[in-house]
Amino acid sequence: MKALRSIYYGWWLVLVCLVLGAIGGGTSFYVVSLIADALEQEFAASRAQIMLAVTGHNLLTGLLAPKLSSLMDQVSIRRVLSVSALVAGAGYGIIGVSPSIWGFVGSYALLVPALIVSLTSLCPAILLSRWFVRYRGSAIGIAALGTQVGGFLFPPLIALMFAMLGWRMSMLLIGLMIAVVIPVLVRATVVEFPADRGLAPDGDRVDLPTRPVPGTGVALKALVRTALWSRNFWMLSFGLALMVGMYTAVLSNLALFAIDIGVARERAALLISLYSAVGILFSIIIGRLCDLLDIRLVFAGMLLVNIGSMVLYAASESFAGLAVATAVVAISGGGFMPMWGSLIGKLFDSQIYARMFGLVSFVALCAAAISPLFSGWVYDLTGSYRIMFLLIAGLMSIPVLYTPLLKLRRVEAVPPPV
Repeated sequence: MKALRSIYYGWWLVLVCLVLGAIGGGTSFYVVSLIADALEQEFAASRAQIMLAVTGHNLLTGLLAPKLSSLMDQVSIRRVLSVSALVAGAGYGIIGVSPSIWGFVGSYALLVPALIVSLTSLCPAILLSRWFVRYRGSAIGIAALGTQVGGFLFPPLIALMFAMLGWRMSMLLIGLMIAVVIPVLVRATVVEFPADRGLAPDGDRVDLPTRPVPGTGVALKALVRTALWSRNFWMLSFGLALMVGMYTAVLSNLALFAIDIGVARERAALLISLYSAVGILFSIIIGRLCDLLDIRLVFAGMLLVNIGSMVLYAASESFAGLAVATAVVAISGGGFMPMWGSLIGKLFDSQIYARMFGLVSFVALCAAAISPLFSGWVYDLTGSYRIMFLLIAGLMSIPVLYTPLLKLRRVEAVPPPV
């Protein structure tokens, strides 16, 4: 018991973020590809109609990200997560009783996004950036395992729930779980700042711990304005938009890739679990690399891995081929969140970390929002996703070429712990 108390509380928060991310990722990104087949059959919906829900979800996620990050920074992470959980729980409940495809589209696009972006990206990055400096990439990398763990555990369970209870009752139960479990967990565990526990970032000892003192409103606005006009902001946003668009298009269609070649839904769900299992391993590895290497090398490496995965998907005509392509894209998928969090910390001033994370999210997520609808449109028109895969691979070569132009901010050496 004494040994547990000696563990720096920031690491407990990493575990909390992991659990929250598992719930958020496991019940959102991966569910659409599992429920899509049932929606097509019950409502005679097209693939594009279903992907419209994902496009709307991503668009609203991007629009909400700056405001949510600001509220987390200025009001309370705990309040944002609790309210978002209640709204998202209601959204899943409405999906469960929806009389048409548009009930699914509206609920998933309008009521679910705030919670999912909070659990899977904003909360881990903003909360853990307060508790860690030297180990930020590693901490966010471990927390990012949550999305992968959720993707490994939830899809088979949800597929089983669909088989036993039907998709409607399953959605109602998911909504109830989210509305109850998340607020209780957040209230019981989340501590906003190290100083609230008399601690300092990374567990360093301090004589008089205090909350960080932010700059004046005018000074911070000037920093944000300067950052928005920098090449770092726009080059980073473009690269991240391509990556987010690719992940969203792949994950929202992943089970469908297999179902379309005659694989049963339960077996198709294994692709999602494979993606998550590989991502679990590489989330930790890439998170550590973000702490040790020039972050630009990590960024370029992730882009090259993504290009390779898109080429593999375009060439895949069997379940085995899809599995190989999925394993490759999962390498970068697992490391995406720690890389994103580290990029923001190493390219922009730490005083505006939360605001820049929100603003980069706004541009990247809004730009990427079209990818699910585009993927559905390509499939409805051609009966294949090959054109989409090749187009994404070509576009991703652009940020690979300009990555050396990203300019790292200067930081003072961090003193070793006392």
